[in-house]
Amino acid sequence: MNPIPEPSLSIATPDGVDFRLRLAGPLVRATAYAIDLAIISFLTYLVGIFAPILAITLGADWMLGFTILAGFLIQTTYGIILEGLWHGRTVGKRILGLRVADDRGLRLRFSQVVVRNLLRVIDSLPAFYLVGGTTALLNRRAQRLGDLAAGTVVIRTATPESPEPPARASGKSRHNPWLRRPDLAARLRHLTDPALTQLLLHLLQRRDTLNPEARLALHREFLDHFNSLLHLPEDSLLGLTDEQRLQDIAEALTHRPTILTPPPIG
Repeated sequence: MNPIPEPSLSIATPDGVDFRLRLAGPLVRATAYAIDLAIISFLTYLVGIFAPILAITLGADWMLGFTILAGFLIQTTYGIILEGLWHGRTVGKRILGLRVADDRGLRLRFSQVVVRNLLRVIDSLPAFYLVGGTTALLNRRAQRLGDLAAGTVVIRTATPESPEPPARASGKSRHNPWLRRPDLAARLRHLTDPALTQLLLHLLQRRDTLNPEARLALHREFLDHFNSLLHLPEDSLLGLTDEQRLQDIAEALTHRPTILTPPPIG
């Protein structure tokens, strides 16, 4: 009997190149959220310790209002803060190797993180996450309402399907200008979504399967995006092709050499 194939997200570029990301199903997502919910409950409990002080000083009504508001803020801002700082991860997602990603393969925006977490209130209705769980089960991308509104998916990152960057060709080594500026390289890694790094590695690995026009267009699109994140070092642009610049960027992102043998001429 053949095993049930794991759901995946196929991202097609305008030039007909497909990339795949492994999607997380409702069960593993529920497990990750159970871990996060335990942490949220503990934080709410800590806040509740101070509630009797408010009851004594301001009255029982103020204590009740404070407890309800604090619980709502903790549950909402927990996901927003952690997913915003940890590239789409909370503690539960990090433990289980999951991450929130843009459903088009682009860099995850903070506004998407806010939307998906604010709509968690609706997904949790009427109880036990019934609305969100049902929506995820019926959706081929396992998206709850918050994901649909924000344009996000939850992907697996524990065993990423990234190709190994090709080895540096003998006699073709050159110095990577990014490695002379570890501060810029570190900032580049911080600003670059891991899914984008994976797509870049796929592009460099599959270079010989693309026609020259498609390859050049993709290289320019990637470079424009990286330049919008962080102005590239001037010495990284002198005398290099777009592909060589991307190889340098990939090496800075992965700490691994990615320079390829130039394609044969003719």
